[in-house]
Amino acid sequence: MEGEIQMNSLLQKDITLRIISVLLAVMLWFIIMNVSNPYKTRTLNISLNVVNENTLQDKGIINKSRNFPNSISIVVKAREKVLNSLSQNDFIATLDLSRVYSTSQKELPVDAPKYVGSGDKSEIQVLEVKPSTVSLDLEKYSQNLFRVDVTPVGAPKKNYKIIRVTATPESVAIQGMDSQIKAVAAVKTVIDVSNLDRDIVVKKECKVYNKDGEELPSIGKNLNVDVKVEVAKEVPLAFSVKGTPAKDFVETGRQITPEKVLITGPPEVVTKIEELKVEQASIDNITSNFEMQRKIMLPNGVKLYNSPQEAVVSVTVEQLKDREIAIDKADISFTGSAQETSLQYEVLTQDIKIILRGKQEDLDKLDLSSLRPYVEVNDIKEGTHKLPLKVLLPYGVSSPQEILVEVKVTKK
Repeated sequence: MEGEIQMNSLLQKDITLRIISVLLAVMLWFIIMNVSNPYKTRTLNISLNVVNENTLQDKGIINKSRNFPNSISIVVKAREKVLNSLSQNDFIATLDLSRVYSTSQKELPVDAPKYVGSGDKSEIQVLEVKPSTVSLDLEKYSQNLFRVDVTPVGAPKKNYKIIRVTATPESVAIQGMDSQIKAVAAVKTVIDVSNLDRDIVVKKECKVYNKDGEELPSIGKNLNVDVKVEVAKEVPLAFSVKGTPAKDFVETGRQITPEKVLITGPPEVVTKIEELKVEQASIDNITSNFEMQRKIMLPNGVKLYNSPQEAVVSVTVEQLKDREIAIDKADISFTGSAQETSLQYEVLTQDIKIILRGKQEDLDKLDLSSLRPYVEVNDIKEGTHKLPLKVLLPYGVSSPQEILVEVKVTKK
């Protein structure tokens, strides 16, 4: 029993000695390490990676400045040997923009740099990060649709008119900071229509303007639309009539309404059309003004644009009037190549009146000086003869009856 107690006492003393030996060895190792490979600090400049920037747009936020630092400075603590082996590529620093939730945020912390080297990261400690935060200049991100205004410049070919100008799409989406979007007053593009005689489609770049007419190029990039320009040709209408008015009536005027129409169709067809005809109208034996609708005749493939399918044709007529004019025999002259100088001619008829027929306005213009009454005395011998009295009449005026005057021919 007594021997057993002595044995246990020896074992306990041995364990204690062993523990003390281990502790002394560890202490000695730390002393040696601190002397030969002590802890030190070192400053490194490492790259700053900006990630998840696209999440700002998803949240309707945009960073106005975008002046993120390319690198940050970190203070690292490690054993001297480990510290000397470190490089800037052994660490990753991240600025995670997914942690931005409001435009009211002014700063965003830089995530704690991570050691990605091949060594034991437990031996490395990051003591300080400069800067630890990045300043933000945030604004609400918005998008709005703006109608595109298309302005034609130049003049189309003679007799052609621009009938429609359209943009596809009619509106374009502009994205940007809320303040920029609110400054937009108009989106415009210009297309040249000089000497145009057919429809065209052209891709055009749009420009963005504020209310003062100043261009905003920063938000007007890559805005394009397809502009379609449609033209029509303006041509006059023409109509003809068949038949004549009743006896003693005369046509005094014609009119067609509309006088011109716009047409569209194949360019090779339209360019050759100088006028369009309407169906013929009959005025046979009419005694009053005439008006009726007649169909406009169109070549194959040609259509009317914004014009009626029929035209109104009208013909005005007037009943002829008679006017009696007295002629003094002294105002009658004699003509004829056979007029001999040895003979003399004298009108014996005293009361001479001539009836003239025509439109009232033409009759009102007549006077004795314009009629210039005369008698032809070709091959007339001595004696008394009844010869026709002639007058000079304007177009549209006639004399319905022949007037004979008595002419005496004698030798001088």
